[in-house]
Amino acid sequence: MPPSAKKQKKSKPAAPAKSKKKPATAYARRDDLDEKADSYFSAIPAPFGALAARVRKLVREAAPAASEAIKWGMPVYSQGGLMCYVSFRPEYLTLGFYESGTSLTDPDGLLDGTGERMRHLKIRGPKDVRPDVIKRWVVEAVSYNEMAKK
Repeated sequence: MPPSAKKQKKSKPAAPAKSKKKPATAYARRDDLDEKADSYFSAIPAPFGALAARVRKLVREAAPAASEAIKWGMPVYSQGGLMCYVSFRPEYLTLGFYESGTSLTDPDGLLDGTGERMRHLKIRGPKDVRPDVIKRWVVEAVSYNEMAKK
């Protein structure tokens, strides 16, 4: 059979090359990144605003050398590494701990979370703000970060 009589194989159009780049929005810089946390705390409505102010004060007292800045849209505290964060939800306030979360002393089982390291406390009312416990956790988180550096 002459070559022209053979059915020609249809070639599939080449698939577009897959980009390894993330969409630009995945890395878009937040306008509030590294801003001071005052505006975040002042925008929290009552009664959570007062609770957030108490938690903020406790964190600052327990770790006066820690930095406080907006990261991921919430106040984040760092000293020797990421330490903790405060986040507001309409039903509660969260005090969360990063790498140190699972190593914090928690005999009363107050901390929630299922990940490998992070844990958090949900604060729904004044009784959930336990100054001695929160300060101890912050000190333990700083110590954890210092030990992790060695």
